[in-house]
Amino acid sequence: MLSGEGLSSTNLFLSETALDSKRPGHASDQLPRPMAEAVQFCATHSDQFVARARSKALRAMIAKADELSAQEAALKATLTQRRRSVLEKKRLLLFKDSLLQAGSPDVELPGDMASELTGRAKFSCKASRAQATQTLTKVYDATLKAREKGFLKGPIPEEDIPTGSTLTRRFGVVQKEKVRPIDDYKASLVNSAVTQVEVVTLHGVDHIASMGASFLRACASAKKQANVVAKCSDLASAYKQIPLSEEACCLDSYIVVYNPTTGTPEVYQQAVIPFGSVASVTAFARCAMGIWLIGSSLLKLIWSSYFDDFLTLTTESLSRHAEICISTLFRLLGWDLSEDKLVPYSHCCKVGRTIPP
Repeated sequence: MLSGEGLSSTNLFLSETALDSKRPGHASDQLPRPMAEAVQFCATHSDQFVARARSKALRAMIAKADELSAQEAALKATLTQRRRSVLEKKRLLLFKDSLLQAGSPDVELPGDMASELTGRAKFSCKASRAQATQTLTKVYDATLKAREKGFLKGPIPEEDIPTGSTLTRRFGVVQKEKVRPIDDYKASLVNSAVTQVEVVTLHGVDHIASMGASFLRACASAKKQANVVAKCSDLASAYKQIPLSEEACCLDSYIVVYNPTTGTPEVYQQAVIPFGSVASVTAFARCAMGIWLIGSSLLKLIWSSYFDDFLTLTTESLSRHAEICISTLFRLLGWDLSEDKLVPYSHCCKVGRTIPP
């Protein structure tokens, strides 16, 4: 501990000024407008009023979903069988209408999901295989499970692969008790062909801290008792819920995986955006931020979006209603949540991974 005895008056002044200034980002970090508005709405109204407003917004979305059901079916009928299968649960027209209601600048997102959400590239590469026998087996097993769910098609004979297609090797990364299949689109040069003109917006730790602090301050100003709890909602197999574009599927969707039983490589074709492609990250982030905006603007949810993780803050008395609203929102829009990670609201909450599977 330092005493004030060796410090000059100038140093004391600077020290006090530094303390008063707080952290560098305290004054400059601004919450996104929908997040700030949701904080103010929840802090300045009773929990009963907030619950009624959210229920009203969801009833309006349900009515709109019914109204658009025939058009939704007609839209799905124009899609290829592959895209129709992947997007079967998605209410694309409801998604677009909700984005419009929320004031989103990205209202073309649902249309892009139905057509050309991911980029285009035309390169080729040599397949390679992982080395550890156990990892190889788990990667191959995961590939077969993905095929059973309709995410992959194969094995595909070499002569059936279109000329000019890329072949991307699949390898495994050990993460705790499981092995995660990764498609090496860097090695196949597909990632090098992707051009991105916009930066993906993510809500990091600073957003969460600022969101929580703003909510507490707003509640204190409104003289509202705030026993704040949190919960993280996690999308199930996030990337597997979005189809590849037609051109990408035709030329850049082929992966090569080693079959440890036969000792030979096998080629599979992906129907959904792959884990390992830089374009997939941007495509998925667009979808996640669209969902976040709808929840913030229409339901006044105090929540953040970090890839497939949605962290929500609420008062303890409103937590059950918030949970129902969030699950209803995802179900209405056709997005699946991880059922094995559904936990109740708590004063302590864990937010997931770096990027979704």
